[in-house]
Amino acid sequence: MLARRGQAIEPGPRSYVIKNGHAICFKDSDNNQTIASLQVAALSNFHDETLAAASKEINAVLDRVKAANSDPELELAFLNVGDGFLLAWTEHGVSARDDPELLAAELGLLRKD
Repeated sequence: MLARRGQAIEPGPRSYVIKNGHAICFKDSDNNQTIASLQVAALSNFHDETLAAASKEINAVLDRVKAANSDPELELAFLNVGDGFLLAWTEHGVSARDDPELLAAELGLLRKD
């Protein structure tokens, strides 16, 4: 699970907005944002040795880029921009679709006693 300011971020489909020069990702069924890594699969007609090797090499490059990141609030992600994907540093935001406790914590809501 990802973390943001000590709060767990639920995995699953996410989208993004750009605000003040920052890509902010949040839970959303549009699924336009994906953590930057490629999945590994068994060899098949559609995922042959060439693609498996390329995926491994690309993941190694992505791991080096992630390791160079000095800001723990940023995460490397692929953003679906319509004509392809953009590799971007993203921040995690919270939306009304997130877990109610996470949303309450981000909003600073006080518990009713």
